[in-house]
Amino acid sequence: MIVAGAGLSKARDPREAAEEACAHALGSAGRVDAALVFAGAGFDEDALRPLLDAVGEGLGSRAFCGASAHGVLAEGQELEGGGGVAVLA
Repeated sequence: MIVAGAGLSKARDPREAAEEACAHALGSAGRVDAALVFAGAGFDEDALRPLLDAVGEGLGSRAFCGASAHGVLAEGQELEGGGGVAVLA
């Protein structure tokens, strides 16, 4: 059986956003084999490394991929034009 969880964070700090989104996703999924991660356009290039490091730590896995985007969505919410991190794990 495939089990997945989604998490979303509106936090402006990249590490905090990644940690919060991962925690929400893991709360539903329980554990992670792989994940998709999307970061809102409000995070500049310098913010991406700490964000990605926090995702790996938060999920307990480096098996993830994703992209930056104008908007992110998860958990029935959509964030456009700013920060925000969405994780599907």
